[in-house]
Amino acid sequence: MKNRKKRILLADNEVNLTSVFADFLGDKDYVVDVVLEGNKVLESLHASHYDLLVMDLNLPSKNGFDILRELRHGSDIPVIILTARSAREDIIRAFELGCDD
Repeated sequence: MKNRKKRILLADNEVNLTSVFADFLGDKDYVVDVVLEGNKVLESLHASHYDLLVMDLNLPSKNGFDILRELRHGSDIPVIILTARSAREDIIRAFELGCDD
């Protein structure tokens, strides 16, 4: 029986960054889907199965904090936050809302 490839949803509005990151992970045998807007994250998670969400906090249309808050009402998917935000309060808030790393 062949193992299923792990699927990652990458949510960031920086096209160059998502392209590099998706190519790198694709080379490591992951399937990566990219969304550029916050309002597409939950929609994508409901439409398909993902093993991991990698997300920026600064997304257009819906920020990462709001997404985490909604996501944790019904999902335990691992979430890694990649963000330029460095304020301690933002980091603490992300963990309180349920990010994993």
